[in-house]
Amino acid sequence: MKEPNEQLINSLQSQQGTKFDYKIAIICGSLRKNSTNAGLGRAAYEAKDTRFHFNWVDISKFPVFNEDIEAGGYPEEVEAARQLVGKSDAVLFVVPEYNFSVASPLKNAYDWLSREDKNKFCPVT
Repeated sequence: MKEPNEQLINSLQSQQGTKFDYKIAIICGSLRKNSTNAGLGRAAYEAKDTRFHFNWVDISKFPVFNEDIEAGGYPEEVEAARQLVGKSDAVLFVVPEYNFSVASPLKNAYDWLSREDKNKFCPVT
C-alpha cells in the first residue's frame, strides 16, 4: 500500500495533469512572532520544493468579522487575503490550540474567507 502522502500527490497530479505546480496559501492561527505554529508554516513557506508555490496570508490586521462591515465591502486586508486564497489550489491552516479550541484569529479569518469558495482542499496541522 502506498503512503498516504504519495496517494494524495498522485491524486493531485492526475487531477492537474502532468505539471506539478500547486499554489498553496498558508494561514497561521497564531499572531505571535515566535509562535511554534508560525514557525511550522514558515518552514513550508521557505521550503525549496519546486512542486509547490506557497503564499503567506497575513490575517493580523483583519477586523473582527461583522456582517455590517461585509455588507459595505471587504476591508483592504481581507480583500488582499481573499485574492490570494482565491488563486490558490489549497489552503494550509497552521493551527494552535487555545483553551481546547481553535485560536480566535483563525476563526475570525475563516469567517471572513469562507464566505464563497467551499471547494478548496484545506489541510490542517
